[in-house]
Amino acid sequence: MFGETESKYLAGLLDADGSLSFVHNNGYLSLMFSCSMSESIDRNGELAKYLSSKVGKLHTRKREDTWAVQNEWIIYSRKEHELFLPHVIKHMVVKGNKWNFMLEKFRELKATKLTESEFNSLRETADSLHGPVKHKNHPTWAWVAGYIDGDGWYLKRVRKNVEMHVGAVSHPAQQEGLQLLHKAFGGTLKNDRGHIRWIRNLGPRDKKFALDFLNKMVQHSRLKKWKIEQLISTYSQRLNVQTPKGDAIV
Repeated sequence: MFGETESKYLAGLLDADGSLSFVHNNGYLSLMFSCSMSESIDRNGELAKYLSSKVGKLHTRKREDTWAVQNEWIIYSRKEHELFLPHVIKHMVVKGNKWNFMLEKFRELKATKLTESEFNSLRETADSLHGPVKHKNHPTWAWVAGYIDGDGWYLKRVRKNVEMHVGAVSHPAQQEGLQLLHKAFGGTLKNDRGHIRWIRNLGPRDKKFALDFLNKMVQHSRLKKWKIEQLISTYSQRLNVQTPKGDAIV
């Protein structure tokens, strides 16, 4: 279905933007997986269409004329959960422990009818779980690209000099991904108005790191590859040449 590298990328993307929920279906336990992608980022819905062609279904909704089309990749059949989830859960950093618990309970309680209280207790337990199934000392490059594609950005700002950085944001209760990025690549990790932000300089003073990092990201990114290519191209020019002022972030 998906190769190992693709599974690592999807683990990062889903750590950022994926949702797995328990559903109380006629008294029995079901699972619903979903991942929403706006066509403002996923051009023409290419990634959403590709993923749903492999497993699951695609639901598309157009809201207002001023809003981009929203594509939702959904999996709800038992067979497809088993085909897909185990391959990404083992690579997840933020939601692996939670999703693994949910999949195990989904298997264990296949033919067991649950009361509303029992269902709510399972959901509360799942919501209390964070982090990977197994401790990770360093993120894989594909996971990093996926995570930044979901909850991150690449910025280039031109003022007197060229400023470039990469960053990501998360809720304080789900900061395992940011902590791993900070441990692996340095930068700053800070509280910002109720969220945690990680930022790492990619500007001229860190040129070697920047080029190494960006050249790895461009190999794996599916949603922000064009922006990474813009940052890489900056280093093929003279960084002190004046270009139009402004910010570019995605």
